[in-house]
Amino acid sequence: MKKYTFVATILLLIFAFATITYAATSVGSFTFSIDDSETQSSVKTWTASVSCPTNTVYITTRANVNAGAEDTYYLVALTAYGPGCQKVLANGTQVRRNMYSYSFSSGSTYGGYAWRFDDSLRTNIVNGYVFINKK
Repeated sequence: MKKYTFVATILLLIFAFATITYAATSVGSFTFSIDDSETQSSVKTWTASVSCPTNTVYITTRANVNAGAEDTYYLVALTAYGPGCQKVLANGTQVRRNMYSYSFSSGSTYGGYAWRFDDSLRTNIVNGYVFINKK
């Protein structure tokens, strides 16, 4: 019985260590929507909760299309002058995208936004959100 308890304890410790080691740290978040008459969302301010060096940031994002039968893609930028992520399909599925060339300082405020990949489509992109995480 002691042998099984010891093995179970070791497995539990390994699981706990792996969870802590690979857990993401939340940096910030914002929501967005893009009207059918607009090409991008308004700028949404968010505040970094922790500092992040370059190339350690990724986002988790999701958005829906309110109207329109065509596939609608969008991109996200975390600051006014930063690059966008790879395009994301606005179909309600949550996806992860690495965000290179970004670094943030704890307590600093930034402005993120989303924009259409194809601005000729006139669909409403609604219920969009972006969670910013540190690897």
